[in-house]
Amino acid sequence: MLASTHCVYVTDMNNIISIPLVDTNGNIRCFAEPNKARRHIFWVRIIMVSSSKNRLRDLSVNIFVPPSDPHQKLVVSKVNIPAEITTDKHGNSIVSAEVDVVPPRKREEIVLRGEIYLRPYCVMGDWGCTQPKSIEHTTRGRLQDHTRTEILQLLDELELDRTDDIREIAFRIIAHIRKRVKYFKSPYRLGAMFALKQSKGSCDEIADLTVALLRARGIEARSIIGYYLYEALHEWVEIKTQVGWVPIDPTAGLIGGLGSRWLKLFVEPKPSTKPIRISGTGQGKIAVEIGLDNKTFIRKTLITPPKKFERWKL
Repeated sequence: MLASTHCVYVTDMNNIISIPLVDTNGNIRCFAEPNKARRHIFWVRIIMVSSSKNRLRDLSVNIFVPPSDPHQKLVVSKVNIPAEITTDKHGNSIVSAEVDVVPPRKREEIVLRGEIYLRPYCVMGDWGCTQPKSIEHTTRGRLQDHTRTEILQLLDELELDRTDDIREIAFRIIAHIRKRVKYFKSPYRLGAMFALKQSKGSCDEIADLTVALLRARGIEARSIIGYYLYEALHEWVEIKTQVGWVPIDPTAGLIGGLGSRWLKLFVEPKPSTKPIRISGTGQGKIAVEIGLDNKTFIRKTLITPPKKFERWKL
């Protein structure tokens, strides 16, 4: 997961995107790179193998694929079986496919491939002000609980009630996190309170803390699961403003934009949502690989539960 990023210096100052960046001392610097799209190959491969006695049947596969927005565009060029691409209420793109049966000791594959174009992106200008009305959150779970006393106390310490400017509120939160929360790679997602109490966390905990603080201040926020080329899965945040959803990366310190190495996979409907959901009957093994160009960034092998006739979900 991304620990930090650095300013990219370019010579053509007339054709660059410059994104405000808060350093670990709370000072504003910049992240800049040429304003051009970079082409990559996004791919998904799912291999299904039935057991010798109880074949896999009635498989339903739903895969989050990168949505298109001002920062990125995906053009799917190949899906080897009939599939449908839909958009959910969060703006996520979902590829859905069905497999009737996998013969015993045989393998079936689902292969998706497409071109994705990534370009640096920054939301300039006024983001608007907070509204004096209650907001609806997609979820209220342990990982991003904005009602905790410690979260509300930190809001008071940062004096966030003295301004209604959404950009300023985001800056104060990120500046505090960059100065006080050290990057700590964890194999598990421990949530906002871990980052707050221990003053450390991975991009997951840092994003969870940011979401909790923004929501406590009355600003809609959501966590984003993505990939930082070509290093690791990464998580950042989007804020709902008067100009739409605006990205911020509290781990890297970016405010209002993303560079061309940030690949957005999906908006989390709730924390710890899986990128692929599979259900069916029977028994077997399912291998999942998701990658960009020649790099695999998700690789999992799933074993179906020992249910002969009941429908299971993975």
